[in-house]
Amino acid sequence: MAKLSASWRAASIAHIARRKEAAAPDCGAPWPEANRLTENVALILANVGPDAALAIGGQEDAQWADNLRARIGDKATLTDQSGAYRVLRLEGADVRALLASGIFIDLDPVAFPAGAAAAVRCGHIAVILLHRVDGAFEILVPRSYCASFLHWLNASAIMRGLPPFKL
Repeated sequence: MAKLSASWRAASIAHIARRKEAAAPDCGAPWPEANRLTENVALILANVGPDAALAIGGQEDAQWADNLRARIGDKATLTDQSGAYRVLRLEGADVRALLASGIFIDLDPVAFPAGAAAAVRCGHIAVILLHRVDGAFEILVPRSYCASFLHWLNASAIMRGLPPFKL
């Protein structure tokens, strides 16, 4: 049986929009190129559109967005999205095949390597897909769609002969 694991992880999340013609804000990690992510020990910065990124902190912290807002100053606007998303980590040998049944972009490591990020649909749900390291993905799922997403995930796993996830 293939090895595949899934777990929710705690996170603080903020949407950052760069102001027109402003230099990249100091978020603690370099501003990412299109469809890429950058990270340091405490932060992931994922490009989600022109002059826009999601900042993802490693833990839930009520002051995190305010501290990040103070750090970036007037180079960007920041909206706390911590209550809007949950972060699901999926990893294992069959993760690409499982995701490919609902996400219709090329997930081959050449096309979507570690460090890639994309705003995509998974089935009918808009998600943010992050390829952290080879064989490990994180998916930002809107909180109001978590149950529906897990239903899709389990149905897709069962169709591939994998056991359902107990999350």
